Amino acid sequence: MSQTPSVSGPPPDRADRTSTPKVEFEAEVGSCLEGMYGYAYRALSNAEDADDAVSTAVENAWKAWGRFRGDSSFKTWIYRILHNVTIDVLRKRQTRPTLPRKSPRATDGPDGMDTIEPADDHTRIDDAVITKLLLEQALASLRPEVRQALLLVEREGLSQQAAADVLNVSRSRVLSWLSEGRRVVRRVVELDEDPLP
Repeated sequence: MSQTPSVSGPPPDRADRTSTPKVEFEAEVGSCLEGMYGYAYRALSNAEDADDAVSTAVENAWKAWGRFRGDSSFKTWIYRILHNVTIDVLRKRQTRPTLPRKSPRATDGPDGMDTIEPADDHTRIDDAVITKLLLEQALASLRPEVRQALLLVEREGLSQQAAADVLNVSRSRVLSWLSEGRRVVRRVVELDEDPLP
């Protein structure tokens, strides 16, 4: 992420707060910013789009700060805003996201999935790197809503209900998407039991 988004201008109706609205808002955002970028990057598979999405979400949240009633946690509220921004970006693309870069040793396998060619003796790839590439590949292959539910719960630590609130769906829908996403990821990890000869 290039730099922390900043806010300017007065927020509407925050006179009831004990600290200044900008300081309070920036403290809340600061505690979520790294996770927001990670979520946006994994949802959009592009660093520049993730930066833009986080900046837009922070700007939108600042504009709506006066209307934040605290019915949910700040994190759930701002992730809901970020989720809406990522959906807008994905709609504008009109295609499913792909991995931002292929490994120099990645080639199309017989099943249409990328496979990693074995490294030569001088450049062995660490098992963790291969697992990370395979997991990124598995995430990119998921439908956007499944990927986003999985990221919110598994990576960002939101509860299933909070993820449902962010995604504006029922908890049972989130559970279904989590099951689907975990099944795909589990399949990929099982294929990667011994990735290198």
